[in-house]
Amino acid sequence: MKKNSLQFELSLKISLFFIMIMLAVSSGTIAYLSNRYNKIIIDDMNSNLVNAVSTIDYYFDDVKTPMVMISRNSSIQRVLKNYQGMTNREKLDTVNQLEDFVQNITTFKSFINDIIVVGVNGYLYNIYRESPDKYIGDYDFLNSRYLADSSVGPVGLTFTGQHPTDYYMSASFSEVYSVVLPIRSGQNRIGYVICDLKSETINNILNNNLKEEQAKILIRDEKGEILYEEGNEKILAEEVVDDKNRSNETEASKKNIFEILFARGNYVTSVTSEVTGWTYYYAESYETINSFLKKVFMVHIVIIAGMLAVITFFSNQLSRLILKPLKNIAFMIREMKINQGDYRKNSYNAGGQNVNELSIEIEQMITRLESLINENYLYELKAKDAQIQVLTNQLSPHFLYNTLQLNEYQSYHHQTENITTIINGLSYILRYSFRSESTVRLGDELQYIKCYLDIYSLRYENRLTYEIDADEDSLQAEIPRMILEPVVENCIKHGFAGELMEAVIRVQAAVDNQELYIRVTDNGKGMNRARLEELRRYLEQMSVVSEHIGLNNVYSILKLRYGDRYGLDIDSELGQFTTVTLHMPFIRP
Repeated sequence: MKKNSLQFELSLKISLFFIMIMLAVSSGTIAYLSNRYNKIIIDDMNSNLVNAVSTIDYYFDDVKTPMVMISRNSSIQRVLKNYQGMTNREKLDTVNQLEDFVQNITTFKSFINDIIVVGVNGYLYNIYRESPDKYIGDYDFLNSRYLADSSVGPVGLTFTGQHPTDYYMSASFSEVYSVVLPIRSGQNRIGYVICDLKSETINNILNNNLKEEQAKILIRDEKGEILYEEGNEKILAEEVVDDKNRSNETEASKKNIFEILFARGNYVTSVTSEVTGWTYYYAESYETINSFLKKVFMVHIVIIAGMLAVITFFSNQLSRLILKPLKNIAFMIREMKINQGDYRKNSYNAGGQNVNELSIEIEQMITRLESLINENYLYELKAKDAQIQVLTNQLSPHFLYNTLQLNEYQSYHHQTENITTIINGLSYILRYSFRSESTVRLGDELQYIKCYLDIYSLRYENRLTYEIDADEDSLQAEIPRMILEPVVENCIKHGFAGELMEAVIRVQAAVDNQELYIRVTDNGKGMNRARLEELRRYLEQMSVVSEHIGLNNVYSILKLRYGDRYGLDIDSELGQFTTVTLHMPFIRP
């Protein structure tokens, strides 16, 4: 196949066409699936972390009620206030009362490791004191790390991260999370309730969210100290916090498929507990998250390569099928002589003909055919379009100079509100006048007329009023731009002829049987029957009437744009009224 042959060019263009479609579809599919998969994975991480924190918060919140009950127990209050002055019998009775009181608490809350009551007077009591591994030795609770934060500041629950229970005399220590509640009498703190939660309960909830040790989970308290760290050792705690701070700005902007597939660093999500105030971090490397997507991407590359070979083969076959009749057409076009009517159809071998040669033959045929088209008909169409454009251009605002003078007058008399009305109205009129489209919605045209009449009303010191009434359907109708201004201007200029005493202009629009009717009525001097008939005759002849050139233009535009059955009608009675009705088809934009 020759490189400059028609078959080669056609085969190449068909191949490129289908290749571009395939690449666009494939790229769009990969991008959509990548974004979708990435979003599902990330949303799943966020949801899991939120659920885990919510469960942990439930346990921490669940101990609040029993701790408050213990702190308010009368036996506890009594022993913390007067432990040194109590007899042994009174101390024993107090212990028995406390054991009865806390029995239900320990029965239904298996996640509690122990509850310890510490008095500033040296009193010490824990629920599981009878258990050999829960016997508390000589331990200074009041100076311990987890009571230090509770000894100052407002009275309330404080939470301590994972720590060993080194206050038991047992050689094997367990790990617990602690919740501390100060006990007070009046304004004085007389002791503390310490509730230890089993660390395995809390840690198991967190560890269930780890994926094959590829992720990292951190807990930081409100001071920024690390309370818990578990998971991928390659991801450092400082790295997690830094990545989270950066991801707040960069993560939302990752839309490109390559930015998703080949992202570096770690994806970090965090949740701050409303109960403890701790911040939980979950981090996982983008390499782990996107490992599946990369495999899918490589499979798509292999599929695309195979499809390229298939498209190349079939495009070559398709070009052969197309070219056989096309080559015969090229020969027939060259031999045609339309003026003489000689159609000689001989065999013709155009194997070496290229696209440019075929294009020349077709262009020559079109040139010969165009000479047979009715030139007068085309000329009439172009003349109508040109006439419409000229007539439309004639409909420009004529009152700009008077408006500026009116604004100067209002400024001189400090009529601020009127100045605002004039400026806003004039601004809208000028914007509307400079719009490039030839047709507009009737609603926009009526807004233009409203601004127009507002200015005239101020100019004539409210001796001119107006009413605009249009149904909802008519407001959506498409009409020629600035078609109403000459009609309204005609009311002011000729209908009232300077005699404005209780002058009223009414503009009404309605749709009837898919026909749009716009009526503009004034209560001016009107005209007699003879003058009315004369004006109607001039309009039908599309003659230029010097004193009514605006109406003539409107009538001509409607006739040329919509046809003879549409146009403009005038009705009037001398000394009573004049009504101008515009009739056009109801067309939605």
